Amino acid sequence: MLQAIGLFGMLACLIEAAAGAENRRVYDLPADTADRSLQRLSLQSGLQVMFAADVTDGVRANAVKGEFTPFEAARRLFAGTRLRVSYNEKTGVLSVTR
Repeated sequence: MLQAIGLFGMLACLIEAAAGAENRRVYDLPADTADRSLQRLSLQSGLQVMFAADVTDGVRANAVKGEFTPFEAARRLFAGTRLRVSYNEKTGVLSVTR
């Protein structure tokens, strides 16, 4: 289950569970609300997903289908939206911000 985190609800983080973000996987993510898309990304990538609920409010994610790294898939999900994804190689964390 997704859980809201953060005192001010400003950051959303996708924390990689096991493998590095360089691992490519096949994704089949239909266009949907941002929170549901993050749930599906979590299931298909093996990432643990945590984010503040208000960050994704009112945002629709794009469909993503094909072979990508988790970072590429997340960026494609939110291309053209007000959400931005960044990846910190040092910590292995994908962050989603408004």
